Amino acid sequence: MTLDTRDFILRSQQAEAARDGAKVQLDAAKLDWDRLKSLLAEKAVPQSQFDMVDGPLQGRQGRPGRCRDRGGHGQEGLKRLGDTRTI
Repeated sequence: MTLDTRDFILRSQQAEAARDGAKVQLDAAKLDWDRLKSLLAEKAVPQSQFDMVDGPLQGRQGRPGRCRDRGGHGQEGLKRLGDTRTI
């Protein structure tokens, strides 16, 4: 029996592209954060403006692996089901 791996390959490529896009967004958010942090130290921007960038950035950094285990379908989800395979 031969398995057709095209769907898996396409989904894998799609996931990699999504990951790369998310990394670009995170890098841009970090640049904004650095810029506003120094402006805040100089009192050139209000705290509220910095908070608008700081909150979402902390949220993005505070959830490692979120995409890999969304809804409990990743490695942790398998463990909860008693499955010991590695994905």
